[in-house]
Amino acid sequence: HYNNYRSRVTIHTPTKLARIRNGSGSNITLTEDPTEWNIYRLTMTPTETNLYVNENPTPVMTFAPESNISGNRHFRFGDGDSGNDFGAHIDWVIWEVTGAYSPAQLPVPTSLIPKYWNGEGNWSHAEGWSGGSVPAKDAKVVAESGHLTATNDVEVKSITIYPNARLTVATDKTLTADIVGLRSNQNKEVASLVNLGSVVADSVVYMRGIPALAFEYISSPVAGQNAGSLSASDQKGLYLFSNSEDAWELITDNEIELTPMRGYSFVSYDATTVIFAGSNFNQGTQSIGLGNGFNLVGNPFASAIDWGHPSSWSRTNVSADIWINYGDSPGDANFATFNHISGEFTNWADHNGSDGYVGEDLGVIPPTQSFWVYASSITSLSVSPSAQLHSGNVLNKKMTNANPAIRLRAQRENYTDEMVLIFHENATQGYDQYDTRKKLGSGAYPQIYASTSEGIM
Repeated sequence: HYNNYRSRVTIHTPTKLARIRNGSGSNITLTEDPTEWNIYRLTMTPTETNLYVNENPTPVMTFAPESNISGNRHFRFGDGDSGNDFGAHIDWVIWEVTGAYSPAQLPVPTSLIPKYWNGEGNWSHAEGWSGGSVPAKDAKVVAESGHLTATNDVEVKSITIYPNARLTVATDKTLTADIVGLRSNQNKEVASLVNLGSVVADSVVYMRGIPALAFEYISSPVAGQNAGSLSASDQKGLYLFSNSEDAWELITDNEIELTPMRGYSFVSYDATTVIFAGSNFNQGTQSIGLGNGFNLVGNPFASAIDWGHPSSWSRTNVSADIWINYGDSPGDANFATFNHISGEFTNWADHNGSDGYVGEDLGVIPPTQSFWVYASSITSLSVSPSAQLHSGNVLNKKMTNANPAIRLRAQRENYTDEMVLIFHENATQGYDQYDTRKKLGSGAYPQIYASTSEGIM
């Protein structure tokens, strides 16, 4: 709004529609994704308003401003529609009153334009960066795709890691930034940060997409976050599994702090994004106490971890197995299992029942994912940073058998369950470390298991 003229544009995220709210002209559909970081430039004269996106010299929208007699001179953002149901994350604003300048006439300072990484290589490799140069200390960095490795100490203003992009901080090296952010999406494609050195930040964020009406097993990769930041709404719920009571408990105290390496179950009536936010990511060896029986624990890091990495775990009186829920429909649950001693698994596959076997990702637990372990006494479980790895695993992979085996599958429409009988020279007649207890699923999944004197397997 400037003197006697005003223009207003709202951008609707689901449809990408740029809509004129004050002024006359035609609405347009953006080619850019409004949920990503973009630079929007709005210029206005008494006869013409232009909208530019990402400093493209050609405006995506041109329209006539609305006449409005007023002495106001202000720029208003974030309230969007009259119902105040729109908003945005704003990184910076430039308010220039000396003229209506196009990107060619008055460019945005280069320090405000992100440096994008797309490629495979070291941070110092200029060819992987947009503009062909390594980011300066005041740069805003976006790892858009590929694998970026920091083998020296690096410092930037901020860094955002997109789904399927990977960043490794090498041993004894430090990444310093005001803000470090990672994003996953509704397709369960994840961003990944393997931190073998250290991260120094003022704030960190990990965003995980959650489908509607599905109980998702989650775990926080940050320290110091309260439960209310995830579930302070009638439309959402956060649950904790009580080992002593063998029952789920709804968390109603919003001030309860989420415990690193503890697993939780989260449900939302609508598709949403869970935002894990804190002063820094969990770093160093992480531990949690266990009760006798099944315990829901979580991946404490911002990358995947490998249950099968022998030297990274302390598992005294903890069985060799993990159970991960891969059911993603309302009311459905079923479990993929992996035994790190025998190398055997069940249901570590596409939950629609496809049969392609691959030799990777078995026993790999994605970031922000919780999983079940079984303890034969009161004990503890700990994991060191050496268990971290980059993986695209979304719990939908298979692997060739490590031992001679008979694999049985029960199928109902597209829902399946598996049981495997293995032949191992060191196995005994009773329950031993090569056996996996059966954890029953629910909903539409059929169940197949063997009944023994020591329970179902």
